[in-house]
Amino acid sequence: MLWTRLVGAELPESVPVAWEIARDERFKDIAARGSETAEAAWAHSVHVDAAGLAPGRWYWYRFSALGARSTAGRTRTAPAPGATEPLQFAIASCQRWDHGHYAAWRHMADENLDLVIFLGDYIYEAAPGPASAGRVRQHEGSGAVRTLAQYRNRYAQYKSDPALQRMHASAPWITVWDDHEVENDYANDRSMGLESDFLARRAAAYQAYWEHQPLPNAVRPRGPDLRIFERYDWGRLARIHALDDRQYRDPQVCPPPGRGGSTTVTPAACPALLDARRTMLGAAQERWLAEGWRSDAGGWNLLAQQTLMARFAWRDPAQREAPDTPGGLYWTDGWDGYPAARARLLQGALERKAANVVVLGGDVHANYVADLKPDFDDAKAVATATEFCGTSIASEGLAQSRVDAALGFNPHVRHARSDQRGYVRFTLDAKSLQAQLRVLDDVRLADSAIRTAGVSRSRPAAPARSPHRPAVASILAVTVPFFALVLCGYLGAHSRVLPQSAIPGLNAFVLYFALPCMLFRFGAGTPFAQLVDPALMGIYAACALALIAFTIVTTLRTGAAGTGVGLKDAAFGALVAAFPNTGFMGVPLLVALLGERAAGPVIATMLVDLTMTSSLCIALAQVHAGTAGDAGLRAALARAGRGVLVNPLPWAILAGALFGAAGWTLPAVVGQIVRMLGDAATPVALFTIGAVLWRAGQHAHTRTPPAQFIPVALIKVFVHPLLVLSGGLLLNAAGVPVPAFGLTVLVLAAALPSASNVSLLAERFEADNGRVARIIMASTVIAFASFSAIAWLLGAGGAP
Repeated sequence: MLWTRLVGAELPESVPVAWEIARDERFKDIAARGSETAEAAWAHSVHVDAAGLAPGRWYWYRFSALGARSTAGRTRTAPAPGATEPLQFAIASCQRWDHGHYAAWRHMADENLDLVIFLGDYIYEAAPGPASAGRVRQHEGSGAVRTLAQYRNRYAQYKSDPALQRMHASAPWITVWDDHEVENDYANDRSMGLESDFLARRAAAYQAYWEHQPLPNAVRPRGPDLRIFERYDWGRLARIHALDDRQYRDPQVCPPPGRGGSTTVTPAACPALLDARRTMLGAAQERWLAEGWRSDAGGWNLLAQQTLMARFAWRDPAQREAPDTPGGLYWTDGWDGYPAARARLLQGALERKAANVVVLGGDVHANYVADLKPDFDDAKAVATATEFCGTSIASEGLAQSRVDAALGFNPHVRHARSDQRGYVRFTLDAKSLQAQLRVLDDVRLADSAIRTAGVSRSRPAAPARSPHRPAVASILAVTVPFFALVLCGYLGAHSRVLPQSAIPGLNAFVLYFALPCMLFRFGAGTPFAQLVDPALMGIYAACALALIAFTIVTTLRTGAAGTGVGLKDAAFGALVAAFPNTGFMGVPLLVALLGERAAGPVIATMLVDLTMTSSLCIALAQVHAGTAGDAGLRAALARAGRGVLVNPLPWAILAGALFGAAGWTLPAVVGQIVRMLGDAATPVALFTIGAVLWRAGQHAHTRTPPAQFIPVALIKVFVHPLLVLSGGLLLNAAGVPVPAFGLTVLVLAAALPSASNVSLLAERFEADNGRVARIIMASTVIAFASFSAIAWLLGAGGAP
């Protein structure tokens, strides 16, 4: 992205501007050229979306118009998608003109950086009058800027600084704004002064921002709206998420009477501070960020946002003003004013296994290095991310004594200096991230020297385990539907109140309504990677192979006993055994190949797997019992085979892959359905489909002797969950985090197909042998309870 602006008296309304991009500094080897029109309506700015350039190399560019030629600038392209080329970059923010000179930019231009990330407050909208004392240099004009012409003039003054010009011509920039590009402490459509026409002022400020920054034509502002949040990939090494925490946020809580903006409050005096609905980024941007984390091993997630994310309490949080209310004193304009939104962001990164998250910030005019976690009150919690909040280029900071006095209340903050001006320089590769805090000797001197005040190094690590175990209510919501499924069968066997004809309907309700409701309720904010952990799919694959081997062996043994079956029947039985399990094995494979966009069919495949296994159990029971004879066995396998042919699973996987290729992610699709049809729409649809499938399978169930289900039911109820739990135990012991909820769902899903058969056993086997039915019932309940509890303990936050 190339940018320039024409300045001068009496420019025409439109001016053709030629541009050139060369592979060499002398412009002997031209890579691309073209022409753009600079229009007075857009301050004669030029935004060139250059295309067709080679990845991972430096280029030089220049502009020509009205007989004049610009000086040459240098830029570069990002590496190819699979490259792991190191990245040299710096973060900077807050360059108030009258607080100091731009010596920091002069030194940064000598660093030979690949990239500059500017994190807000490029200009300052307010300025004291010319007579203000102690100012290094003066803003043009006095008072706050409000009109488009005034914002343009303020940018022109800032960009006249030669050190800043040189830095712009030395490397590409990624820019986001903070508040002073419009007005101090503004929030969405509310100004600090509660102006009635604030959106008109915001529209002028946003237009001037676009006119003076390297932003593409595609995001040209429309009135008071301008999208600046975006992602940028540096090959396979890093993904940069650039955020906007001003345009979409909720207003600051509990402002002083008669105005908006920030203040400092305690949770007891301002309960709204803890409102879980409040957002810093807006719901749409939160979803966008949650869906965009990179989880590939060895990669990095760099979160470029405006301010300090770590909690910084100005009063001891342990001193509570009310028994049930947290303590502390917090500034409401930063993330401390939106603690629930911060927790959602960090917990979301944890749940989606975002790799090596590093938060970059500015705004507070101080150098901070901190550990981030969703719950700062949990001293034992493992950090979710590391934060580097850089100091200002020129803007003055708080007294260091105030920061020092509060450090004892914030043990997660490892470095804090508010008396330094400068920037942070980073060196990033696959092995580590090194940060150098570069600080000026004296910001009031244009030729100030610079030094490195500190060096911090971070190394890539596996995503941290969640510091929280699931709530008891969550565990109950997972287990109760399964207990209810078995209880329906028990009531059918022992109760004279419920008619026998009601039992299949109750089972169908639990299996196809209660279970989907549970999955969608807890899956709405749960990423695919946690619901169905790809690492656990290997364990499930082992279970499937064991089931296939069991099918082949028992079929061949039955054939040897003289029932007239052989290798062909064994092979077909193995196919029937293998096919339902592709639901769990095929989806993670697609996710591994295509990324999380292929996660669409996960819920459908889980439910289809449950229904298909009922037909499989019929066939296996026939084989194991050895009483069906050749004709009966072939009939049972044929029933299962017909189920395979009409199984919607392959179509679900194909649809999910197509949805993924179109960019439709599972949370987006589910969210859209829920918004359009209501929360109950999807479970009701699944219940309807499930009821039809259930009735289609009832005929086969009622014609099969109950005793033939016993071996397969016990194997699937106990062996499969036990194997999954063993895998989770081994993974945790090896240091690989296993999410508690995902493990619980897998364990119970491994046993659920047999639960439906067990309920039928309890219903129909009572007439033959009530003691055996009760043993099977008790064993199933004990298995579910034990496996659920162990899965909870083995999951994230539990003991390895």
